[in-house]
Amino acid sequence: MTPKAGFRIGFVLAACGVIGSLVWTLVSFERLDREIAAYPRVDVPGSAAVTLEVRKHIVYLEGPGVEDNRHPVKIVMRHRRSERRVSAKPYDKVPFAYSNEDTELQALATVTPPVAGVYDVRTDGHDDLIGYDLAFGDSTGPEAGRIIIGAFVIAGIPMLAALILLVVSGKWRERERGPLFGTGSPNDF
Repeated sequence: MTPKAGFRIGFVLAACGVIGSLVWTLVSFERLDREIAAYPRVDVPGSAAVTLEVRKHIVYLEGPGVEDNRHPVKIVMRHRRSERRVSAKPYDKVPFAYSNEDTELQALATVTPPVAGVYDVRTDGHDDLIGYDLAFGDSTGPEAGRIIIGAFVIAGIPMLAALILLVVSGKWRERERGPLFGTGSPNDF
């Protein structure tokens, strides 16, 4: 392989890494947006039947400017068959918000149903929350983190290979033609 070919291949590898990283990020965030759009929702104030599994669910407040909301939301949940109440616990981790061009979500509470099934959920809140929803879903933080880390890995591996190839090609070029910038002292000119 000639040094010129090595330089070209190195630049192509670097470009492929950047393009692959961008494609990964766009496709992954689009998939995350679709998952969030499928979360079951309840109007605030309002009521609805929500099917939940036995696992921890994050309860998100959804609406415009949700990060600035300071009004509490009352959530009452009962398992439809057993009439057993389930308490929502305040979200006690680092405040997490997610937004895209269509929606804004703010983690509000967590709920862990003791049995899978349909739950009747009733919500109530301040008049400023009319038009907002509660969405029941998974934590979006870890998924967003995986997307970002994946983008760096997808870009990083080809970039590292490109860097190695560019350095090696530079050494080959130096052997063929001599140093690029010379090795003599300034007095040699």
